[in-house]
Amino acid sequence: MNLRSRQTGMTAIGWLIIMSMVGFFVLIALKLVPVYLEYNSARKILKSLPDLPDVGGMSIDKVRGTIDKMLDVNMVDETHVNSKTHYLIKKVDGEFTITLKYDRREHMMGNVDAIVSFEESVKAPR
Repeated sequence: MNLRSRQTGMTAIGWLIIMSMVGFFVLIALKLVPVYLEYNSARKILKSLPDLPDVGGMSIDKVRGTIDKMLDVNMVDETHVNSKTHYLIKKVDGEFTITLKYDRREHMMGNVDAIVSFEESVKAPR
């Protein structure tokens, strides 16, 4: 019986299943990678704020303006992340606590959306 030696390779249905799974994961990556890249830029801005000279002497509005300029330089879309709604700034005794917090909803396909939530905080010394 030579039947076993002739059965090699994958059928067309097997390839179709493999390619549809690969396509599904590529779709997810294409939708979510830009969201995480945007968050990474916003987080870098947040982490760089304590290193600014005289950040403790700035007013809250001045810090917001600085954040807005940094967001523009890093080409972060203003509709997704901005200093007024997503950066919470508190000043207590000359020390800032700056929190980046936002949710992002990304349409995947049909009626399926992915929701990602981000939150991070830093303290800027006097």
